[in-house]
Amino acid sequence: MLASSGAGSSWSRPEHLSFPITGRAEYESHRKWAAHRGKERIRAAEARIVTEMAAAEAADAAVRAAAEEEAIRARIVKKRQQRNALGLAREQNRAVRAMAGLPSKEEKEDSDNVDNSDDEQIRLDPYCVFDRYFTRRTARAPARASAAMDELHHSQTCPSDGMFSVV
Repeated sequence: MLASSGAGSSWSRPEHLSFPITGRAEYESHRKWAAHRGKERIRAAEARIVTEMAAAEAADAAVRAAAEEEAIRARIVKKRQQRNALGLAREQNRAVRAMAGLPSKEEKEDSDNVDNSDDEQIRLDPYCVFDRYFTRRTARAPARASAAMDELHHSQTCPSDGMFSVV
């Protein structure tokens, strides 16, 4: 029937359809809807690709934001560590000066308005001061070695005989 209606060659006719084609109008309708469905599939595939690209861009943006936030945190932590290290050095300096019986730097700077050109500058050997301080502290403990061992350790760790060196 289809061949007599002149609906086209056999290669353009669908052979396995769920419905029978009885005439040229139905065949043209089938071709039109097949093309329409093909275009819909293409649009759906393009929409899927656009959605996937948007999701990938959003994920990339989230990763970049997390990296920037981590960099900011790292800078803050680094600055905090530098401040803490400086504060620790100041605190150790105060402790050394206090153990040596010297005025703190703040007190010294307050008295610097007076001419101190004739004064000797005292430099501490902090290892000796700390060593003597901790030796005295731990010598009170019953499980500590004898004072001779402490003195031997002190003489090995401190090159100078005295606690202070005058320049």
